[in-house]
Amino acid sequence: SRLSVEVISVRIARLHDLSEDEAKATGLFKSERRDGTFWCDLPDAPAGEWWVDPLDAYRAGWEVTRGKRSPWERNEWIWMLSVKGEKRS
Repeated sequence: SRLSVEVISVRIARLHDLSEDEAKATGLFKSERRDGTFWCDLPDAPAGEWWVDPLDAYRAGWEVTRGKRSPWERNEWIWMLSVKGEKRS
């Protein structure tokens, strides 16, 4: 089977303009617990790396993966793509 990806929209924006819903759509992991809902960019992250705010979780993931060459504080321009994936056989 194959994966077909359709680009729905493309825009540029400042990193800090990312919305909570857009942060969630990047693939953050969600954990529902008795004490609330928590977000992280890695499914097996230690407890201290789960965040109440999805934007904080996205920021933490950004710092780990891109922070050396493009720190969060720089508020870079980024490409924002909306895509739709479909499995085909």
